Amino acid sequence: MGNSSSGVAEIKSKGDIASLHATIQAHEASSGRLSRQMSSKRFKKDGATQWRIFNELDVHDDKLMLELAVFLRRLVLNFPADDKPPVVEAPPSHLMYKYMMLVQSSAPKPPLVRIGSVDVQLGGIAPEDLQDYNLAKEPITLHMVQEVLQLYSSGGKLSVRSLRRILREAYKLLKAMPNVMHVPIDSNTETVTVVGDLHGQFVDLIHLLNTNGMPSPTHKYIFNGDFVDRGPKGVEILVVLFMLMTALPQSVFLNRGNHEDFGLCCVYGFQKECLAKYDDVVFSMFCEMFRHLPVCSVIHNKVLVIHGGLFYRENVTIEDLTAIDRLEYVVPSQVPQEMMDSEGRPLSERDVDLQKLMHGALWSDPDLDLSLPEPQANPRGAGILFGPDLTMSFLETNQLVMIVRSHECVEDGFDLPFEDFMEGTCATIFSASNYGGSMNRGAVMNFSLNDSEDSFLAGGEYAESKPDNVPLFYTVKDYQLSLSVSRGGVDGVTAANRTSLSTLVLRKKKVLAQAFQQVDRNSTGFITIDKWSGVLSHVTGLEIAWPSLIDLLVSPEDRDGNLINWSSFLNKFHVQLRSGVEQGVGDGASMFDAVYSDRERLEAIFRFFDTDNNGSISRDEFRRGCEILNANLRTGEQLEDPDAMLDIMDIDHSDSVDVNEFFEVFRLMDVRTGA
Repeated sequence: MGNSSSGVAEIKSKGDIASLHATIQAHEASSGRLSRQMSSKRFKKDGATQWRIFNELDVHDDKLMLELAVFLRRLVLNFPADDKPPVVEAPPSHLMYKYMMLVQSSAPKPPLVRIGSVDVQLGGIAPEDLQDYNLAKEPITLHMVQEVLQLYSSGGKLSVRSLRRILREAYKLLKAMPNVMHVPIDSNTETVTVVGDLHGQFVDLIHLLNTNGMPSPTHKYIFNGDFVDRGPKGVEILVVLFMLMTALPQSVFLNRGNHEDFGLCCVYGFQKECLAKYDDVVFSMFCEMFRHLPVCSVIHNKVLVIHGGLFYRENVTIEDLTAIDRLEYVVPSQVPQEMMDSEGRPLSERDVDLQKLMHGALWSDPDLDLSLPEPQANPRGAGILFGPDLTMSFLETNQLVMIVRSHECVEDGFDLPFEDFMEGTCATIFSASNYGGSMNRGAVMNFSLNDSEDSFLAGGEYAESKPDNVPLFYTVKDYQLSLSVSRGGVDGVTAANRTSLSTLVLRKKKVLAQAFQQVDRNSTGFITIDKWSGVLSHVTGLEIAWPSLIDLLVSPEDRDGNLINWSSFLNKFHVQLRSGVEQGVGDGASMFDAVYSDRERLEAIFRFFDTDNNGSISRDEFRRGCEILNANLRTGEQLEDPDAMLDIMDIDHSDSVDVNEFFEVFRLMDVRTGA
């Protein structure tokens, strides 16, 4: 396909060859050396290599999806006003694919956990009536929340009328909220629970409410963003959270995450979920509410709770965060001239600064390396990597002792990324267990004024060094709702990595073949493990411990001591277009989890052209789609003669192309090119 051939051309360029050999030399000089990106002491534990790889893949996936979301936003913004914006869906991320493969297909599903305190009876309603359930037209109360929890636990669905009423009530509250919500702890009887990413995993929300307790005037909750995408129950999570916030506005607080965004929801799955369960009006209502979600919360004037992390400059104050125009925020773009307001006017220098602060709030990650005077750009493509030095500076400026953030899947659901004196100043909390099939634990943090045997001082040694510090403590509750999955004798995270990397090799197969040929100068068909690792690192852009993945990716018959038969290795990853998603290669220990690398991308392209969603692309739709794409492509990259292209694909001469014809053309192309 076009992208692959252009990639081969890039490999052939003189500069790329030099870069390729430089990468290989680096691997030969220090085989298996890992990059310092997003370093954390958890990766220093024994057996942590697979978790580092999982996180690197997660970051790589976020970068690609962010770029796609930015493109989608441009596409929608430039789509003619008299047409309905297309429903565009990206290929599922490696995490979503792993979730489908490892959990839905193979893993025992956890039983549906019910709220222990729910005693609401739905009456003698027939099961089919639960699919369009109407709530009473009364103010939203905790009892009504329990009714909805019972409904969802019974497999039911709210009527669109009841759903829209809930959203309207919550919207009124959100519009009046400031960017920074202050959450006091007024007595020793009060607790504040911080919940991390849930990503559409409703069973985790049910479990933590059941085991940690429902919100109340003395038990407050902060839900720290990323409620949707990747998991199948984002709608249900948002309905429950918005109802809780409406019923107990002084006890339930919702921070915005980077996935609470129109573009990200389109490429990661929440848009598709809304359309399947309701309609595009409901999706639009959710997106509008996302714009009004607060940026962060502060517990007891001591702990900042924010989804991503810190910022590109020093001396950022809580007042700066309060000044952000959160309604103007869009997914980050690397193009400076796109920093404009909703009316297309260039932002002032101050407004640009505040938008960059918003990027950091939603996208940044911690790193062990020092980050001052100029923080390193985040490999996710947005935000920065903030170190302990920038963290201390921020805490000093704002008289805080700790930052709690989410955004990053961690093995135990809870992590302290810094060390020594700064160890207790930053925590990562992640509440979606078995995220992407990785078998991670989920966790929550409970803050109070009470010290106990299992509690920790917020801020750790840093807080202790403050003579006027009034101590605040926290405990951590973790959980795992899924049984461990073993595929081919490997654990969940290793199997998840194998699936992701196999898919990546498929996508890069042509470019990899060209690169292997470049380093196999004598055309022996064999290269050393170091050169194999260097090529994979260069072509994929992933600086991970490739030698440690030999047993996962390379069949025994393709290895001869320190040498790898690169041609046979690549041939194991062959394209097969079919309805199933799993592709077996070889047998026994050499079975690979793979997927036709462009299937989901082709489905997304098909849906882009099929603007009326009737399952076929008419000639007018194809022409119009090509015009839109060409407006965003440089000269020489534009699509030529769309009528002739459609005639080629129109196998049954119906003057349109259905999805089977569309896929058949690409299958034949792959066969002819030997992919």
